[in-house]
Amino acid sequence: MLLGASALSPALDEMQRAYGLCRRRRREQLPYVCYPVVHRWQYYKTSCARYEFACVKSGRCILAEKRCDGIVDDCGDGSNLDEIGCGRNT
Repeated sequence: MLLGASALSPALDEMQRAYGLCRRRRREQLPYVCYPVVHRWQYYKTSCARYEFACVKSGRCILAEKRCDGIVDDCGDGSNLDEIGCGRNT
């Protein structure tokens, strides 16, 4: 479902534009169209323990200590998401 910016409160509308969730529309009354944000991991219910994380594609549980260990694909499923958000040590 698409939401026009005029249907949103000004603060929410501004926040969504700032985070790139809204895009300009052409030749229409509403200046922006906003898309709901659904992250891929919301579709997966995992049974991983608190000290584990779930691989995106396989759902396999990996020890949390392997996250940010410099090995790009600990999951072995090509998702390469276990290293996203890791700081680089220089």
